Amino acid sequence: QHFPDLLHQDARHMDDVATLLLAEWVQELQAAFDEFETLLRRREDRDEARPKFNARTVRKALDAIYEQMTVLLEAGSAADADFAAFIDYLNPDIDRLNSEFKPTKKNLAAGDHTVIEPIDVQRYTGEPVTPLPAVLYRAEGKPTVKLAFASDYAVTYKNNVNAGMAELTVHGKGAYRGRKTVAFMIAQ
Repeated sequence: QHFPDLLHQDARHMDDVATLLLAEWVQELQAAFDEFETLLRRREDRDEARPKFNARTVRKALDAIYEQMTVLLEAGSAADADFAAFIDYLNPDIDRLNSEFKPTKKNLAAGDHTVIEPIDVQRYTGEPVTPLPAVLYRAEGKPTVKLAFASDYAVTYKNNVNAGMAELTVHGKGAYRGRKTVAFMIAQ
C-alpha cells in the first residue's frame, strides 16, 4: 500500500517524478498495482465463498460410513450366494483403491526432509535437561511445515543429566513416522 500513498497523497513526490521524467513509468506501475489489487480482492472473495471444513473430521465421518457399509454388505453376502460372488468380484478393486488412497506417513528419517532447529547450550542443573526442539518438515516441491509437539512428534533424551554432549531423538507420530537424532551441549 505504500505505492499508492506515495503517488496520491504526497504531491511533492509527483514533482520529483516529473523532474526525473518518470511519469509514464509511474503510471504503468500504478496500473500494474491496481490490477494486482483487483486480482487479490477476487482471490480473497473466492476464498471467502469456499466452504470451510476440516479434512480430518470429514475423513473420520467418511471412514465411519464406509465401515457401516462394509458391515451391511457382509451381512447381505452371507444371505445370498450371487451377492457374495458380486462382492468377491469387487474386492480386488476395493483393495487397490484402499492402497492407492490410503494416506502414507511422512518419514522423518528420510533424506534431509526433517530439520531440527539448533538447540542452544543448556545449563547443568543436576536434573534431566529436556529442551523442546522446533521441528520442521519439508517435502520436495512443498512448503515447509512446522510440526506440532505431541501430535506430530515425541521426544526422548539420552545422557541429558550431566555436563557434556547429550542427545535428543524426535519420533514421528500421527502423519509422521521414523526418527531423527541430534546432539546438544550441557555446560556447567
